[in-house]
Order: sequence, then structure tokens, then C-alpha cells
Amino acid sequence: MRASRSPSSRRALAGLAGFLGLAGCGTFDDPSTVKDLRVLGVAAEPSEVILEVTDPADVASVAIPPLTLTPLVIDPAGRPVSVTISACANDPSAPASPSAVSDPTGYPAGGVHNTVGSALCDGAATEVPLATAVDLAASPSIEVALGPAWVAAAFARDVFVAADGKLHGGFDLGMPVVFQVTATAGGDTVKAVKRAIFWANAVRADQRANTTPVIPGVRAYARRDEGTAEPLPDAVQALEAGAPADVTRDGLWIDPGTATDPTTTALAESYVTATLDPLTGQVGPVDLKETLTYSFYASAGTFSPQQTRSEPPPGVVPRGRVHIESKYHPPKDMTNQPSAVAGEPLDVTIWIVVRDERGGASWVTRSLRVLAPAAP
Repeated sequence: MRASRSPSSRRALAGLAGFLGLAGCGTFDDPSTVKDLRVLGVAAEPSEVILEVTDPADVASVAIPPLTLTPLVIDPAGRPVSVTISACANDPSAPASPSAVSDPTGYPAGGVHNTVGSALCDGAATEVPLATAVDLAASPSIEVALGPAWVAAAFARDVFVAADGKLHGGFDLGMPVVFQVTATAGGDTVKAVKRAIFWANAVRADQRANTTPVIPGVRAYARRDEGTAEPLPDAVQALEAGAPADVTRDGLWIDPGTATDPTTTALAESYVTATLDPLTGQVGPVDLKETLTYSFYASAGTFSPQQTRSEPPPGVVPRGRVHIESKYHPPKDMTNQPSAVAGEPLDVTIWIVVRDERGGASWVTRSLRVLAPAAP
């Protein structure tokens, strides 16, 4: 998306390739609980492409690198999952996503503040099929290729009129390519939108394409100091893949930071992007630092908060480090869980997805064992 940062405006890359538009087979009581077929994330490598084309007319003849898409699709029923992928050009006149920054000008997709539409590719004039009915168990990652003529046409379509009447869009502010991921399991289908950003050329010589953030480790603890929100030293344990952590009815804090050093987290990069000043109408480079977003999901039980961020909200000055952990709450009624056995611990899978502001996304999977309550 393209968002505003007063006094200047830019195309927001926040959630550009990470925020998912979902249309599934059921409703969710809590967004952190995975009850139905869902796409929790889509990784793209690369998530940002800089073409080094000085003349827009040359985009149609430049080599376009392939992208590898890796969807994180979860089906609690355990059915085989297949994925179909298509691409379409960004439609700046489509309605913006619910998370978009509002724009008082009333421009359909947010005007200069947000001109990345939230529309799916279904039926779009620019939709192009890239992969059909791929078995995710056999091919968890899918390489897709876009032709240069198609990319050139997508650049040409991504144009909007700013408040001063000048044209802007993909050529000067970066062009989002929309990838639609349609996952099917049995008779159920879910759709997700994944975006990657294309630049005709670097906005400044030191602009570098995005690097995907990676969660270096996960730690868990049941007790912490309520005054500082820091875990009690003897309560911290490393939560490793394949080694479930026991959870009592009081829940467990899950922190995507290493057990030995909580400040060792996924790297938030400093980066260069383009900005449009609404006062002057001029486009120029701006230096920013990413804010990473962590989303927490569980096969049973809930997380609160469901999402955390590596930076505090605007205007908030933290008293210590910024906390990115979330608390896992076991299900209140163990007997209603599909895999529960009366009197036995409940095995739970959790997923933590990290996203940056330029389309980077990755995740880790861990296991919990919810202990059965003691007999009265």
C-alpha cells in the first residue's frame, strides 16, 4: 500500500506483500485461532525488484527475474491442499484495504495517501495465470515468471492523479504487482492477495531491494514482572522446533526473540523509498526504518494480542524495550477440541508470521502441550 507520513506522502509498503485478503469457507471466533482452511502468510523471494530502466518504454524489453512464492496454508482437517496462482496489475481506483490510511480527498483507494487497491485478481483485465492446482505437499514453493510486456503494461496501468492534477504511480513511486493465491482443500477454497513491489529504476544510488526478515528464535515463559513486563529469569525457556512446551491453564508468553538475548529479534532494515510531497507535488527519496509486524496463530486456544509490532505507536515513548511477545491462552473447554482425549494433554501447533513494510514475510512453527486440568 501507499501511505502517508506527514508532511509528506509515500506509497505505503506496509503489508504490501504480507497483508492478506481472505475469503474462506467459515468464520473465525478469534483471528488467532485456526479453525478452517486459511492462508496465514505468503513469502516472496525477492519481494522487491529494481529493474534499472531509465526510459519507461524500455521496461517491455528488460529481463524480469522470476519470483518464488511460498504460501503458508493450514487446513485443520488435514486434507491435501492445492494452490493456483495468478497475477494482475494494481488498480489504484479500487477500494483500499480496511487497514489503509484514510484520505479526506475521497479518492477511491485513498488518493495520494493510499493508491494500492485491495481487489482480487478475479476477472481483472490484466489477470494472467502463473500456476494451476499445484500440490503444496510436493511443491511447497512455486516459481512464477512475469513477461516483460506484461510488467510494462502493469506499470502503465498503475497511474493516479494527485491533488495538483499531476500523474503519479508505478513509474515514480514503485509499482505493486498483485499475486492472487487460491488454495483448495476438499470442497473448501480460500483466497489471499500477496503483493511485491517493482521499481523501474532506483530512486537513489544507494537503494537496495528488500531483505526478508527472519525470526532468529522463540522463547516462552509463564511468569513475568508485571511492573516491567520482563520475564522472571528462572521462567524463560527456549522454544525449539519439535520440542513442545508445557502450558498450564494460566497460559504462556510466547516471544519471537532468542532466549539468551531478547533484543536479538528479526532485523528491521533502514531503507530508501520514494515519497510524494502533497504540498509541492515533487517526488523524491526518503530514508525510513521498517516496522516489523508479528502475527500469532494457534490450532487451538487464542493469542492476545494477536499482533505485535517492533516499534511503539506514534507518539508513544516506551519505558524500556518494545515488547513483541503475545500471551497464549489455552482453550477453556478441552473436550471440544477435535484432537482432544479426555484427561490427556492437548497438542497445539502455533505459527508466528513476521512481515516488514516492503513485502518481506517469513514464519516459524512451534508446538505446545496444554496440560489437562487436575482432577477435582
